[in-house]
Amino acid sequence: MKPDTFIHPYQWYWSWIHNPVGYWYIAAPYGYLWYGLNLVAMLGFLPWMLYLFTVDTLASYLIIRRQNWAFIGSWMLSSQFFLNYDGVDYFVFLFSSLGFITPVFSALALLVKLPLGAPSYVWDFILHSPMSAANWINWGRYAWFGAWWVGGIALYFKRRRAKARLPTGLPVNS
Repeated sequence: MKPDTFIHPYQWYWSWIHNPVGYWYIAAPYGYLWYGLNLVAMLGFLPWMLYLFTVDTLASYLIIRRQNWAFIGSWMLSSQFFLNYDGVDYFVFLFSSLGFITPVFSALALLVKLPLGAPSYVWDFILHSPMSAANWINWGRYAWFGAWWVGGIALYFKRRRAKARLPTGLPVNS
């Protein structure tokens, strides 16, 4: 990939140069919210990873306080995968999984991942580049995001429905 193949307003801080091959990007196009959440990456890789570790620690505390052990176990394994292997998608995972609190987090996950309002060449890159959605190697991660996204929303509505019922199981008129 040549440096001018993909131009994004904030790409410079999220790419590293690997000579003599050329540019190797740490991040492909994401939503503007992603760039705001990852501003620490401008300081370098280690500060960015320490920042993600801190966010993960705080999120883990929240998860441990609010969920059962089956959720906690699967969340911790997924969290470690995204933190250690795929840090650029950590916030997408985090907001997808926090959908059990409110669907606002699920919407934030989409806003972080998708470059809404981007020009057509960005979407062309996303849909057709072998480094993006067109590569079957990425499909497992996308399925993983989807499972957490749907699971978070499902848990939210399950909890909401349980709160709206009387102890006898009859629905409450609202």
